[in-house]
Amino acid sequence: MQAAADKAIRKWVHPSDNPVAAEALVQPGTGAIKAMAASRPYGTRKSKNEMSYNLVADAAHGGGIGFQAGSTFKTFTLLTALKQGMKINDGFSAGAGYTAPGYSTFKNCAGKPIGDPSHTVTNDEGAPGWLTLQTGTWHSVNTFFMMLEQRVGLCEVIKTAKSLGIHRSDGTPLQEFETFTLGINEMDPVTVANAYAAIGARGKYCAPMAITQITDSTGKTTDYKPKCRQALDPEVADAAAHVLSGVLTKGTMASVGGIGRDAAGKTGTNDNSSSAWFAGFTPDLAGAVSVGDPRGAQKYKLNGVTIGGRYYGEVFGASIPGPIWKDTMLRALRGVPATKFTPVDTERFGGCGDSCRGLVSVTPPTGGNGPTGGGDSPVTILPE
Repeated sequence: MQAAADKAIRKWVHPSDNPVAAEALVQPGTGAIKAMAASRPYGTRKSKNEMSYNLVADAAHGGGIGFQAGSTFKTFTLLTALKQGMKINDGFSAGAGYTAPGYSTFKNCAGKPIGDPSHTVTNDEGAPGWLTLQTGTWHSVNTFFMMLEQRVGLCEVIKTAKSLGIHRSDGTPLQEFETFTLGINEMDPVTVANAYAAIGARGKYCAPMAITQITDSTGKTTDYKPKCRQALDPEVADAAAHVLSGVLTKGTMASVGGIGRDAAGKTGTNDNSSSAWFAGFTPDLAGAVSVGDPRGAQKYKLNGVTIGGRYYGEVFGASIPGPIWKDTMLRALRGVPATKFTPVDTERFGGCGDSCRGLVSVTPPTGGNGPTGGGDSPVTILPE
């Protein structure tokens, strides 16, 4: 699995490139870290473009500050909506722009109103229309997820993320702003991969584990067992996996495609392509890939760049991170029997319900500046 990750990254990102790619593979149900790969070698020689910290890990484990996770965080809003009883085809009309109606529209987990009526979140391609949990997720529509977060509650989304081990790479508290769902927090691949692994394990969260056994100089061994807990209702995780599987076949990853077995995931592209992600999983293996410029993602955006010998006008989650993930998974799971996702409980999650058209009746205002955080372009809205 380590060889698979190394080979995939080398194919898409060169060690001499300024932007870096980092990938972690985690086993669902145990938290065992199966691979940690980066496009640059570890070291202090600038002439070799080496990195003196672990690009794949958080600061507490020798890493750095990471990159904003972008739309991979929309998954936590999706999970929260499912937890609160929404069905996969429940939806509402989302406009081309979203502005918080008032300061009290969003409250952080301290109960402080933090809505920003002066800022309008937009979609990269402008995507007004009727959207459901499925189509809104498949096409990663910013305004839909802002409205969904407003409905389910910012703090509830944050609690869902934390229950899956989400924490900032630099160790500081999570930034609890209304654009939380758009992935404004800097993350590392191990943490993101591990959160998605819990969905693949039907809601069973296991702390990331790098070491399973230590043998001392006398031959005595100490075993380390997985530390797990049930973070999500298994049926909620199943429904999320069902929705996220459509990202690979009908959504922002459709141009890249699947891996020939049950798989699901979410692209993540930050504002103006400052960084890009893909996080995906099967019941057997989860992985997360980040791409960004360690000189400063906001200053050195992924626009008009040559990476891996290829020129990109803009880098999206499906441009480089998605193909790295796909190539890795195809090789890493070679010879591993394919485990299927547990089918979605259609009685609980499969229909519209009485509220299908009544969840939100007001289309948000349009206009304003671009989004703060995620947004995966291009966006295509399917017919209702």
